[in-house]
Formats: sequence, structure tokens, C-alpha cells
Amino acid sequence: IGGPEALRQFARWAPDPRGSVQHALVQVWRYFDPGDYAHAVLRDAPLDGGSIKVELFEHIPQLHTLQHLRDANLHLYEIGKVDDLSFLRDAPASTTRLQAQIRGSVDLSPLAHCLALETVIVPSGSQRRIGDTRFSTRARVSPYPTSRWRSGLIENAPLTGGLAAVAPVLDQLTDLFVWSMPTVTSLDVLAGTALEYLNLYDCQIIDLEPWGAMPSLAHVTLRQFPSLTLGPLALLPHLRDLTLTDMDEPVDLYPLAQVDHRLRVELENTRPWVIRVRSSKSGDVEQSSAKGE
Repeated sequence: IGGPEALRQFARWAPDPRGSVQHALVQVWRYFDPGDYAHAVLRDAPLDGGSIKVELFEHIPQLHTLQHLRDANLHLYEIGKVDDLSFLRDAPASTTRLQAQIRGSVDLSPLAHCLALETVIVPSGSQRRIGDTRFSTRARVSPYPTSRWRSGLIENAPLTGGLAAVAPVLDQLTDLFVWSMPTVTSLDVLAGTALEYLNLYDCQIIDLEPWGAMPSLAHVTLRQFPSLTLGPLALLPHLRDLTLTDMDEPVDLYPLAQVDHRLRVELENTRPWVIRVRSSKSGDVEQSSAKGE
């Protein structure tokens, strides 16, 4: 395998539209010269409905050769941790998904080169969450370009500039998950974005004032936060669900009495200062699952 004769044999199978055949052709790509194989076998192949999963750096520049490519999934866990994301400058515009483990402080601005990105997963630890039912359900990660939303997960990534490092891609996201990020101390960069779902876990944020400039927010989940004031959330016209989990200090729910629509508040291992909140306006606030003291 890897020689000219093997290349010709695989090229004969290239027109076969069956997904299993196309998947097999991509799997053996690693045993050939990346450019030779891309031109001889994959160039005119239908791929798996136009989709391809790439696991090696050297295959990314060759994706531009594929005539029927419409959806590229860069699944780069196999190569270990990467030092930068500059390889995205060679990625095709049809790249919809990126999974890669990063090492140290990494500039995320190359993400802006992939305008079709729907899902970005760049943890720095060894823990992988893909395939975990709880994560898949709550994060709503999808590899399909027909998705109605786009989500990004940043976990344990030592971003020196906090969320400012992901500013180039924020306009492409509706769902953002930021977990265990000690450098994220401000949400200012999120002001004016069209985010609909925000999930923050173990971040050093106290001031929620910028949230008043995120009118599309409908669902918010906060976990393991220091003391905070919920007043800015009451200004969000479309907020429907608020989940507070494992908060460090008791949370005052009284500011949420100012909402003029129905808002569901769920407390998990979190102590409220206000147990029952009833709005003086036409709407009301419901509190459920008040676990803890």
C-alpha cells in the first residue's frame, strides 16, 4: 500500500457513492502522499454526501482539491496538542467543525478564516466530552451545516486576553460555553452579540452589566461563580430560563421581580436570599429545584 498500483486501485472505487466506501477511502489517505492521493482518488469522489472527516494536519491544505466537498470536519485529537491554530488559514470555507486540543496560550483569531464554523471545541486538558450524553444534550453540539444554531465550547484554555481572544468568531455563534477559564474576568466583549444561550462555569466574573446589551439571550446557565448581582439579567427581554448551580455565595433573586414575562429560575446547590419572587408586573418568576440550604 502507498505505491502507484495501490493508488490506481483505490481510484477505481472513488465514484462509488456509498458512505462506507467513501469513509474507507478517506481512512487510507494517510498511507499515501497527501497531494497525490487527493488528486488521484478524492478529487472527483462524491465523499459521504459531500462531507469529510480529517484527522491529520497534512490533509487540510489538500481539501481545496476536492470538487464535491461541502462540509469539512477537522477532528484533530489524534495528533495530540497543537501549539497554534494557524493551520486554519489553509482550511476550506466549508469547514463546519473543529476539535483540537491546545497547548499553552493560543491565539484564536485564525478561527475567523472559517466563516462556516458551527462548532469549536478546543480544550487544553486530556478530558474529552464528545460522546458524553449529558454534554451533547446540554451543549447541543451538531456537525451538520443545516443546523439552526451554532455553538462554541472553550474549556481550560489559557486565553491571555480572556474572551477578547474569541471576538473574531462571536458574531457566528448563538450558543457559547466557557468552562474553567480563570482568565475570563469580563463579559464586555459579548455586548452587542446575538448570543441566545450562554453557559459559564468557574469563571471569575462579578459584573454582569454587559448582559444588558445582549438582547437575544434566552437561556443562561451559571455554575460555581463568586458573588454576583442579577439586576442586568432582568433587562433581557427574551430571557426564559436561568440556572444557577453551586454558587459560592447566596444569590439575591429580588432583582428578577422586575421582569415583565415568565421566567423560569432553577437553583441547584445554591442558597437564595429570596425564596419566593412574584413580579409586580404582568409576568412572574418561577423558582424550581431549590436544592441546598
